[in-house]
Amino acid sequence: MVGAAVAAAAAMLAAALPGPLAGAAPAADSLIDPTQPPPGFTLPPVPGEPNRGTARPEPEQVHLQMIARSGNARLAVINGRSVHAGDQLALPGRNLRIVDIADAWVDLLDDGHQQRLELVPHPGLAPACPAGTPSGSGCRAVPPGVSP
Repeated sequence: MVGAAVAAAAAMLAAALPGPLAGAAPAADSLIDPTQPPPGFTLPPVPGEPNRGTARPEPEQVHLQMIARSGNARLAVINGRSVHAGDQLALPGRNLRIVDIADAWVDLLDDGHQQRLELVPHPGLAPACPAGTPSGSGCRAVPPGVSP
């Protein structure tokens, strides 16, 4: 008799309470994270301060500092980091992939855009002619044994 009364009281209590005691567990998508702000809540912008939520870091300038060679192996130093052909280099606001390293320049892909970094830039100097290019084609001749 006492057992039946306790069971009846437990059944009435379970029916009155929400959640797992009511017979079914709540769905995960119906739970609310108490540490998150309510939907649509945003802080007002602070005057003179950039919007941190959408701001992308300012791209860092890319500087070729040196090229070293040992036989056919080449190493370049870009922004203080040693790289080889094929390496990836992540800089703030940029993703670089080193394509080729020559004696005086490095070809790279800067977020998919091809770029050439030269140790000593030559403004207005025509690009080097590929081997076998006839003269007068708008490029400069390179002596044998010297990389363009």
